[in-house]
Amino acid sequence: MIEELVYAVDIGGTKIDLGIVNHLGEIPVRQVISTPKSPLKTVNLIAAYYHHLLENLDQNQEITAVGIGTPNVR
Repeated sequence: MIEELVYAVDIGGTKIDLGIVNHLGEIPVRQVISTPKSPLKTVNLIAAYYHHLLENLDQNQEITAVGIGTPNVR
């Protein structure tokens, strides 16, 4: 049976919280990094960490959704 996981990203003004959330709401993998000044660098970091996670998943695990939280833009 495949364990379905969610790639969770919380983008803040000073830090980005990245991780994997399982069906129980647990966060078995978590990484906190500083938010770059450049939007392009921010997107590249989020994508790079996603690919890193994909390479390290067990054979019976799959990322089936992505959740992203961002601050309000004025």
